[in-house]
Amino acid sequence: MADAYFDEPLPPAGVDVFMLYEWPAAVAGGLCTPFSTIIVDLAKDPEKLLAEMNSETRYEIRRASNKDGVIYQTFERPQPADISQFALHYEEFAASKGLPQMDRSVLQRAADAGALDLSTVGFSPSEPVIWHAYYRDRRRATLRYSASMYRSNAEKEYRARVGRANRYHHWRDMMRFRDAGDLVYDFGGWYAGTEDEDMLRINRFKEGFGGTVIKTYNCIVPKTWKGRFAFTVRSRVQWPLSRLHRRIAGLSA
Repeated sequence: MADAYFDEPLPPAGVDVFMLYEWPAAVAGGLCTPFSTIIVDLAKDPEKLLAEMNSETRYEIRRASNKDGVIYQTFERPQPADISQFALHYEEFAASKGLPQMDRSVLQRAADAGALDLSTVGFSPSEPVIWHAYYRDRRRATLRYSASMYRSNAEKEYRARVGRANRYHHWRDMMRFRDAGDLVYDFGGWYAGTEDEDMLRINRFKEGFGGTVIKTYNCIVPKTWKGRFAFTVRSRVQWPLSRLHRRIAGLSA
């Protein structure tokens, strides 16, 4: 099996099944599911990007930067210990939210390809409060997982401080990717429904940064007889990609 993103070139041989993420169109012969996301054009000047955000988002970024003592750290070439630390943090977060556990093999495949990027924010260097995990290529930085561990703290001000740090975290990631030449910041998902209030709240958080909602597809595409056999058998159970469809992508505000 091999992962591919955003219509990147596919190897001609040696793969039985492709897992295509955020593909621009459904692929004939594959199992494809519509997937909406929201993207921000990083080619714009920082002042323009800030101007396109809503006033609450701008305010919270500036307050976190100037008054909250937020510490931002990056792992652009994460080592196994970094990946393990993130995975443990995410798994604790997922359990607290009733979300499926993540597939660590997805992280490892991205790391092996040099495409995994991790970042954190917190109020001390040794205790990150929020983690972001991205898939990056030369065009795009896509948020694959985000985890915030603060719900056990009942203090209203602390929770508000973490909420501000969350927005600041996205902003610092955007600026870092922009400086590196990435063209697009992808929040990794946007809920296209109307009934799930928690998902709609997350949509509003993401929309606060400006950006554009686009429709893509996640597809499972068999390419060989072995892949087609596995496709036929496993279509009756859960494919790995279904975990992506169910997860709350991006920020858990």
